[in-house]
Amino acid sequence: MTEHELDGNAMAGDLREVFAVDVTTAVATCGGCGEPSVVARLRVWGPAPGLVA
Repeated sequence: MTEHELDGNAMAGDLREVFAVDVTTAVATCGGCGEPSVVARLRVWGPAPGLVA
């Protein structure tokens, strides 16, 4: 990861404002390769104008 690249834990605070549970432990499946992984392991870029995972 580069200095501007974060992991899915960087979204935890923002996601907590929307969801009642910690979604960083939820499993997401990549639309490209189909590999499942927890949200906390996603690559995240940001911060402006928002976070992109």
